[in-house]
Amino acid sequence: MNSDTYKLKYLRSRCKRENILNIETVLGEVDDPKLPEGQLDVIYVINTYHHLDRKIDIMNNIKPALKPDGIFVIIENEPTKSGWESHGTPKDVVIREAGEAGFELISIEDFLEEDNIYIFKVK
Repeated sequence: MNSDTYKLKYLRSRCKRENILNIETVLGEVDDPKLPEGQLDVIYVINTYHHLDRKIDIMNNIKPALKPDGIFVIIENEPTKSGWESHGTPKDVVIREAGEAGFELISIEDFLEEDNIYIFKVK
């Protein structure tokens, strides 16, 4: 069993144990999260964006899953805030790449010590 499958199995087990009924796990691919079309109010990526190999492709494949008024949120370390240069993505890069994928920035929340919260909608 690969680590991704193991993590999803663990999450399903934890949800069952804690009686959480509104979470469905989906094993996606490097460029496609395999999310259900037009059904999600919010999609968020927490401190993972800098690990994605094909950011534009995956964001293009996220758009169809959002409801018309849905939002896409990226919570990402900003190297200039933390001083940890190799971990995170500069603010201008996140905004530019999301724009290339067809997202429009709604706001940036920067009250977290090391991370920014980027809130986007589909253009």
